[in-house]
Amino acid sequence: MITTRSDDTAELPEPDGPALLASLGVAFRGQGFTAEIKSGLLRVADGPDGRGVRLDCRRRDGDWDRWWFTWAGGIWLCEADRPFEAITTVKGALRRGGDAHAGAAASAERAVAEVRAEFPDWTITDTETEDGRRWWASRGAPTSTILNRDSDLSASSPEALRSKLRAHR
Repeated sequence: MITTRSDDTAELPEPDGPALLASLGVAFRGQGFTAEIKSGLLRVADGPDGRGVRLDCRRRDGDWDRWWFTWAGGIWLCEADRPFEAITTVKGALRRGGDAHAGAAASAERAVAEVRAEFPDWTITDTETEDGRRWWASRGAPTSTILNRDSDLSASSPEALRSKLRAHR
């Protein structure tokens, strides 16, 4: 007798924080980054000797106890079922100088993480333009055509974007 997937009634176990971090590490290594887990945290860097960031994965009480990626300091980054957002944000932090908790870049990254945490149904991203950085909120994965829809919001800072999102509720 041939069985198909629909015949298989076994349920897969829900991944836990360490498994989700390991999976994210594989995704980063697939893109050429150094990614290793040490002391329960995922360290991601441009190379073995490069400056990097440390990430954690923990359940979030205010979001039905779902798994979230966080910066090592506990600042919420994004839901663990949205690894694309984690990868995009970490790449941005590394591009702007490595340690995501240093200087103005750290402040902006924390602000973006807080906006993402407050508005989990929106995809938050930023772009570089001739006029500087632009922050966007959209429903769905960001693409150049999506970021120009009437329903998308944009602002010159994460704080201004948060204000627009609050007014949009």
